[in-house]
Amino acid sequence: MKSRFGRYKLGYSWAILEPLGYVGAFSIIRMAFGSSDIAGLSFPIFFCSGIIPFLLFSGTLMQSLTSVSANHSLFTYRHVKPYHCVLARLCLEFAIYFVAGVFILSVFYTFGVQFALSSISGTLGILALFFLFCLGLGLIMAVIGPLFRESEKIMPILIRPLFLISGVFFPTIEVPDRYIVYLQWNPVLHVIEFLRVNLFLNYEMPFQSIAYLSLVSFSSLFVGILAYRWKEKKLLTSGTIRLR
Repeated sequence: MKSRFGRYKLGYSWAILEPLGYVGAFSIIRMAFGSSDIAGLSFPIFFCSGIIPFLLFSGTLMQSLTSVSANHSLFTYRHVKPYHCVLARLCLEFAIYFVAGVFILSVFYTFGVQFALSSISGTLGILALFFLFCLGLGLIMAVIGPLFRESEKIMPILIRPLFLISGVFFPTIEVPDRYIVYLQWNPVLHVIEFLRVNLFLNYEMPFQSIAYLSLVSFSSLFVGILAYRWKEKKLLTSGTIRLR
């Protein structure tokens, strides 16, 4: 936790301020075009429920890229493996944004932004699938990071367009059918929309395929484990990987 926020003057406050800043910026833009609800949700609540999962997703990818090189000294201990670093960082990211989400939603509710919770058990189920999905990608990133050092520069470039097509600031129910056909292949969009459906009453999404999200999550985990096992010894001995 200290390594995540310790170098900033505001420290741990950034865990709250970062998503709150995004919510504030999008809310100001929304108010400039009108203050109506979005798909039945107050727009601060709508933006919050999209931004926090996406920040969690992008944070997991970026943290996993450097998880091996940043913790290589720990591998001198026999019981510490590279996947422990990935798992620890993933759990930290989930803990940070879970607490941030609960805190921000509580603050909104306290100040009169109304919303009604739907299914807590359904929400936890989606978060479990999201965890497996991120764990698989994290293991893949832990291998890609030492393999391609430039990936630390490339990944942010790839993540930014994904921000635009993951339902962070738009509801899928308002997207024309001809575009939904393509957008529904995005698993992050599924996660964000499923979280809204299970968190808030009366929220709807035009496609609901828990089977697809489950398939992608377990496939991600399977590929991640394969990639990790393929280069585990190289990660342990040198922290670097060569193609040959």
